[in-house]
Amino acid sequence: MYGINAPELTTEAGKAARAHLIGLLGWTPEARPQVVVTTIKDRTEKYGRILVTIILAGRDINAAMVADGHAVRYLP
Repeated sequence: MYGINAPELTTEAGKAARAHLIGLLGWTPEARPQVVVTTIKDRTEKYGRILVTIILAGRDINAAMVADGHAVRYLP
């Protein structure tokens, strides 16, 4: 996700961050909300992954992850 750095999934903090993100998105196998994902043109991080900003119902999910303590701001 563009502009943030979250813990690795192999850590307990990473598992908590993933669970929190799923909760923010409101994702369940039965109800999958529509999400707007904006890619950052020509921006990939050091592992070649595409960077994105996620907006759901007008809420910046990237910023929410930081505000809720599950990520820190990071701009490469």
